[in-house]
Amino acid sequence: MRNLVLVLLLFFSLSAKAATGEIELIGTIVASTGTASANINDGSLSTVWTDNPNGWIGYDLGAGTNATVTGWLFAPQPSTQSSYGKEDYMQGVLFQSDTTGTFSSPTTVDTVPTFPFYFKNKMWERPVNSTARAFRLYYPSWSGLAELRLYATVNTLARARPIPPVISPWGGRFPSGSATVTMTSRTTSASIYYTTNGTVPSVSSILYTGPFQFNFSGTAQIQAIAYEGSLSTKTSSVSSNAFFNSWSFKAGEDIRDDTGTLVEAHAGDIYDNTAVDGFYYWYGMGLNYDDTGLVDLPTGGYKGIWMYKGTDLMNWKFVGHILPDLGITVQRAHFIKNATSGLLVMWGHNTRDSLSCVATSTLPTGPWNWVSTNVFPAGGVKDCNIFKDLDGTAYLIHADTNQVGATGKLRVTLLASDYLTPTASQSSVRINSSDEAPVVVRNGTNDYYCLFSAGNYYDNTLTYSERYIRCSSMLGSWTSGSVNNLWAVDPVNDNRFSPVNKLNGQPSFAVKYNGQWLLGRDQWHNNITEPGTGLYTSRQVWVPFSFNRSGAIVTDSPVSDPWDFSTAVNTFNTTRSISGRAVLSGGVR
Repeated sequence: MRNLVLVLLLFFSLSAKAATGEIELIGTIVASTGTASANINDGSLSTVWTDNPNGWIGYDLGAGTNATVTGWLFAPQPSTQSSYGKEDYMQGVLFQSDTTGTFSSPTTVDTVPTFPFYFKNKMWERPVNSTARAFRLYYPSWSGLAELRLYATVNTLARARPIPPVISPWGGRFPSGSATVTMTSRTTSASIYYTTNGTVPSVSSILYTGPFQFNFSGTAQIQAIAYEGSLSTKTSSVSSNAFFNSWSFKAGEDIRDDTGTLVEAHAGDIYDNTAVDGFYYWYGMGLNYDDTGLVDLPTGGYKGIWMYKGTDLMNWKFVGHILPDLGITVQRAHFIKNATSGLLVMWGHNTRDSLSCVATSTLPTGPWNWVSTNVFPAGGVKDCNIFKDLDGTAYLIHADTNQVGATGKLRVTLLASDYLTPTASQSSVRINSSDEAPVVVRNGTNDYYCLFSAGNYYDNTLTYSERYIRCSSMLGSWTSGSVNNLWAVDPVNDNRFSPVNKLNGQPSFAVKYNGQWLLGRDQWHNNITEPGTGLYTSRQVWVPFSFNRSGAIVTDSPVSDPWDFSTAVNTFNTTRSISGRAVLSGGVR
């Protein structure tokens, strides 16, 4: 009997122990008006609260309950209007506190800035330090929000639940089929329970006791919750975006960043800075639109170039937005380094005016400074890329203003020695064409290759394919060369977004990884010809390629199945011959 009493005393003493660390506050949802206010804490980024201008929504913790908020988390509203998301509507939003719960005289604690930009389908956190009874978001413009959460120091009076666990790594691609996984909660006293079979965890699931080796095959998902018995709500929301893949690459797969969010880097470039800091940097357009939207670029919703970094080409950490907003839309941003100035130089397409835009930085992460947004090489600019040769000479490869139609040209323009302006030296790669998405590579010290998409991304007939031309000189006679299909079987008559044909896409960049070539390509779904799709359902389609002994480009086809470079090498073993020093898309980095 005495032992039973001791056990019960121990149980109740542990149950009564206060939580430590931080907690997630649970108050009464209060709002101006609007619809579906309960959606802001239902755990879904696709359900929203909306209201008119000057709307507001937040939490009242109750009379006599003040809490010190250390961070507020939010997910912008997914757009259901036009072709662009409502990340714009998060700009200028005020995070306010109030000691009475009436918001008659609120105090502004934080303001969502104009830069950087916050996009949908992702939770964002902004740190604050404010003690009050009630907290809200106030919208000077149209109101819309998917989620709102408040993290705070432990307060015994406040209703709260534990903060959900952070799973590290947050998924990723591991060809070995094995990863060491750790989990933590900012509610440091909480226990963590998890599952590895994709089911929602509970306190009956596996108890996390420390780092463990997670072995998996194909795609596997880890989900986790935090449990703290002393809080009014004892279980956290579910951490669920940790997807693990046992392959390197797969055509059309979901590529996620370190938080489990889909990567948004359309029409971009990968800059190899591994010799300097060990990282590859992936830049691309933040086209985070809804699938109900159109493919055409908006005049006001797009807000610039996003950047990710990784030590390999398989796992990426989200870094942020790199370009100050000047009210222009930058497409196909590409990067090379000028050895003389030490500057990293970006060239892109200013889609507003069929011009080029140029920016520079001393580091891949910025800060970036605009040089010009209205550069006009002969013929104008649509889709473009840049290439740096072995001798340090740089070139702009660009479709001209007449890109759409029989009079279009694909051109090469020599850049000035500082890479900041075009020269008058130019040659034509293709004439009387509607070609897009050029990428130039060089086979060691031998020929140059211009890969391109033979058609427009919004071609209603869905009849474009990828091709290439060889030339012995960047300013040579490209047009005298033969046009070659990139694939052994030209998919010109295939539906480019058919589930059974994931080869189709548009070239974006080429990069070397462990001595092997990778061609980066992306798809451009649109709701005009493919109802129910959009840019957010468009995926990356990366493929390996090499040069055979005759200098032709060889691709490993089909590539819709998982692949890695070891299998690509085996495929190419009998024919491939790469000689000399490799030059990347964008040239020597």
